[in-house]
Amino acid sequence: CKPITKKELKRGDLVFKVTDGKAVHVAIYKGDGILIESVGRDEGVKNTELTSKFNKYGRIPSLLYI
Repeated sequence: CKPITKKELKRGDLVFKVTDGKAVHVAIYKGDGILIESVGRDEGVKNTELTSKFNKYGRIPSLLYI
């Protein structure tokens, strides 16, 4: 995906937690500081807040953003 800044985030963008140069977790930006992410087997997929643990952001160019 195309790297973007946190300020450029739009609905549908990807938000990554990168450690030692590797993406170790990814979520989808829902808007208004909220993410959709899988938080584990016991909790499943849920809405969470965008926190500082996410440090890289990207956009899939072929998606239509509305």
